[in-house]
Amino acid sequence: MNLGFGAYNYLVASELAEQIGRPKPLWRKLGLDACDFFVTHALPDGTFGKAWSLEGECLYPGMTTGAFILMPMLKAYRMTRESKYLEAARRAFKTYLERDLDQFICTSGAIDADTVGREAGVPMLFAAMDLYEFTGSKEYLKALELAAYYLASWQWHYAPPMHPDSPLLQMNYDWFGGTGITVNSQSQDPWGGLWAWAWLRLARMTGQEIWRDRAIQLWNQSTHGISDGTMVVHGVNRPLGSQSEVYSLRSTPDGKRLYGDSREWLVAWPAAHRLTTLMNWPDWKDFEV
Repeated sequence: MNLGFGAYNYLVASELAEQIGRPKPLWRKLGLDACDFFVTHALPDGTFGKAWSLEGECLYPGMTTGAFILMPMLKAYRMTRESKYLEAARRAFKTYLERDLDQFICTSGAIDADTVGREAGVPMLFAAMDLYEFTGSKEYLKALELAAYYLASWQWHYAPPMHPDSPLLQMNYDWFGGTGITVNSQSQDPWGGLWAWAWLRLARMTGQEIWRDRAIQLWNQSTHGISDGTMVVHGVNRPLGSQSEVYSLRSTPDGKRLYGDSREWLVAWPAAHRLTTLMNWPDWKDFEV
């Protein structure tokens, strides 16, 4: 996952640098070099594995983790129009689709857990959208909708009642519309801010308003819990702009109520994910509902 996002964002950054007249050719080279490595080191079934050694040996060939390489691979094709990137992406996508997504099981998107989860569905959504654009094949549109439904299966469709002492109530946090993480975690996080734009685009492509509705819910929910500089959680003032990584549920000791809580790890990625949506969907007013 990290290598896929890294290579993709170096390519994006190199484009932006060129647009403002301050080219950074090494950024472009780094992104393309990563793609070139996987063009020549794809596994026999076309996939990209989960972990690699510094010597270029695949240490862990399984899971859906390598699907994140589809993002820079298709970005490289968009930038260069070199067919090797498109061909490598199509071959890998076919295996990930038939082996994983068609079974409605994407695994180990979170690289520290070999479990069924939500994250690896995201590159499948993005890749299917790009592949449909590049090829016009309705098979990719079908795969795009399947990936969208897979991610929708992780979206919470209700807000459970919580114990009145729950910090989430004090934060005015709304559980409805958030995204679960993995099958072994009764919690959610703001990851949905990363792909809200893709659901808006899917709604426009298919005419199905449900994807627009889901996108708006996803986006607005991903903005909950952002501190304005005065937010106090667990007796500690949170810095301006900070946001918790995870919000969790657990049963109260009597087993009759749910206690919603907020993790203290105030990471940067929620903001980066929201910026991805804002970068890919220029009409921000579409989220103002």
